[in-house]
Amino acid sequence: MSGTVRSRGFWGAIAALGPIVAGLALAPLGAGGVPGRAAPPAPRPGTQALVAAITFAAGKNGANIDRGLQQVLAGGRAQDSRYTCRRWDGRSAEIFTGPGSPSYIYLRLDRRSRLFLARPKVLYVTVTWAAAGPPTALLARGGCGLAVQYNSTFPGLAGTYRNTPAIYPKAGEAGWQTYTWKLQDAHLTGRQNGNADLRLAGAPGFAVHQVTVSAAPPAVTAVITFATGRGGVNIGHGLHQVMAGGQVGDSRYACCTLDGKTAEVLLGPGIPSYIYLRLGHDSRLFLSRLKVLYVTVTWAAAGPPTALLARGSCGLAVQYNSTFPGLAGTYRNTPAIYPKAGEAGWQTYTWKLQDAHLTGRQNGNADLRLAGAPGFAVHQVMLGALALRRRGH
Repeated sequence: MSGTVRSRGFWGAIAALGPIVAGLALAPLGAGGVPGRAAPPAPRPGTQALVAAITFAAGKNGANIDRGLQQVLAGGRAQDSRYTCRRWDGRSAEIFTGPGSPSYIYLRLDRRSRLFLARPKVLYVTVTWAAAGPPTALLARGGCGLAVQYNSTFPGLAGTYRNTPAIYPKAGEAGWQTYTWKLQDAHLTGRQNGNADLRLAGAPGFAVHQVTVSAAPPAVTAVITFATGRGGVNIGHGLHQVMAGGQVGDSRYACCTLDGKTAEVLLGPGIPSYIYLRLGHDSRLFLSRLKVLYVTVTWAAAGPPTALLARGSCGLAVQYNSTFPGLAGTYRNTPAIYPKAGEAGWQTYTWKLQDAHLTGRQNGNADLRLAGAPGFAVHQVMLGALALRRRGH
């Protein structure tokens, strides 16, 4: 790690950073955002492990890879199950074909799986899908979209093939995406054709790479922890730093260890400095194309609060790709946060983005950036579909 500072107590580490903190004293708190709200209730204990999945045509010789979820009536053995196996946009898939609309992919839970044995009534079905053709063609072929039909507690044939709302491709949105349906009244007892528990119903042209069935909502998060790996490298899970190196254009920072945590500390000259971030395009969070996102930052003041406020009072904020038009939408600002007098050490803060549209429109094809005054230290950034229950300090 370049510029490494070993922890010698909080202000001892700060002193070693030299010019960042020269000549500082306490100052009043500046204006900032309000703390993030508490997270929604966590899933019930044990439900996180109740998952079954199938990945289509991804194994040897194009076989499916099953993890507690199997395809039945495969290979054209059912008259209404029409599809072709091939790669699309870098992934293996089953692609619905005609004639007729919709066509079906039949699925059945392994009767020995924990998910089946638990018999949960509420289930989540997540599909990784793409439009293998222009959206207009898919809509023109019957307009049925892509949906799930499942065994439910509802009586009769309507309960055997209970419908979810359909999803449709949008003009201008190519590539793979994920979507999750919540089934409130599941009763998977093999009552469909081929003893299937559920089936995907789609118009010709929809490509399906993977289906996951779970008892809890899928975790949709991406995270990066700065300078914490071997040799001081970042550790990213679905979230990566671009324009890195510490002195690249307007991205000026030093790597250090501060109060027991590794960090990137924003530097001058100039205010603010930036840390550019980009979602991995194979991450579930990117594929979900969510408009509402939560950004949680673990941060500390690498210097007395006065200095940070005196250097332009820009605080620490997120600037992100949004649905808002023009340059203002490319660098859409959140409210800034500021250090408080008397509060030292590491803290967390969560911003809610109401209009996210992360399409790599910033410098270095970044989706978002942290903007902060010199002296802010950042240990970790996490993006999620839900607010996170995190504690400050």
